[in-house]
Amino acid sequence: MARVRDNGRGIAVAALIVIANFVIVLQITGISYGRFQWADFLTAYNTPTATPTMTPTVTPTPLPNGAGCSTGPRCASGFCVDGVCCDTACEQPGQFCDLLGMKGTCAFPAAPAPALNGGGLAAAVALLIAIGALTLLRRRRSQS
Repeated sequence: MARVRDNGRGIAVAALIVIANFVIVLQITGISYGRFQWADFLTAYNTPTATPTMTPTVTPTPLPNGAGCSTGPRCASGFCVDGVCCDTACEQPGQFCDLLGMKGTCAFPAAPAPALNGGGLAAAVALLIAIGALTLLRRRRSQS
């Protein structure tokens, strides 16, 4: 039976690999360690939506979709979202009506790089730890 020598340098290298992988996962998901705020995360996609306000002034010519507005009744569609007359109320989180080239139409902006949710992040960390542990075992076996 082969004896396995305890190599403190190998353990330190493996620990550095695990920490580096964890930092990489945090950077990929957009979460900076120590600065993550659940409140910011939960409200990241909340967008203000217009509340129709009754006004005593009647506008003779309604504004077309895409025109600048301050209240819904001034728009032909009846929806003033993000300061623009819009085709609908843009009620889904993350929808905007003032996107370049799409003013007047509710749309989602181009999606950012996908990020992991809490479960996905935990699975990624577990996978990286397992890879580090397997690397340690292989190195120990190859040294004996």
